[in-house]
Amino acid sequence: MIESNHHLFKKNILDYQGTIYSGIAFKLLKSNLSDDFKIQLCRIIDDNTVANESFCELSAPYFLKLGFSSIERDVAETLIHFLLNEELSLKLFGKYYAQYSFDHSLNLLTQKLKVLKDEPRQEKQTWNEKIVMQALQLFPPPISTISEYGKKPLIPFTEKNRLLLNILKERMMISSYKQEVDSLRVFTKKSKRQ
Repeated sequence: MIESNHHLFKKNILDYQGTIYSGIAFKLLKSNLSDDFKIQLCRIIDDNTVANESFCELSAPYFLKLGFSSIERDVAETLIHFLLNEELSLKLFGKYYAQYSFDHSLNLLTQKLKVLKDEPRQEKQTWNEKIVMQALQLFPPPISTISEYGKKPLIPFTEKNRLLLNILKERMMISSYKQEVDSLRVFTKKSKRQ
């Protein structure tokens, strides 16, 4: 029904927010409807719909065109978290960082890095070292300096920064870190191969 009356649906799209289930949204994204319609459809999708891996992969290019200014932060975070395409996920993370606060972005990066060893599906959703270093470069110094091999940046001691460094160390993306008064000294790897 939506497909045949897509012009009315698009005109009153906000009236349908939260009422489009993942199966219907998935069919609409796979349909021959215009990209503009699909971009508008993404505006009203909720985070439960985006958590579907197949839907996530199919909708990501439309979310990239849409940006995050007109969607809920939970939807953006869920999309980035579940998206398996690392390059596309990084591009969406860049748009997320531009839209939301430093703290929100740092939290999302930390969540993306967490690996639950007993959940193989979760492991697929984490980023490799190259993508993580590119994501870190989006942040201002001194956080961005963590992405530079052979450096020893000093970053402010916060619980969020400590958690990020713990995960980076656990994933062997930095050599180590230590607390120095009210800061954290990060020892980045000497090279990519280390």
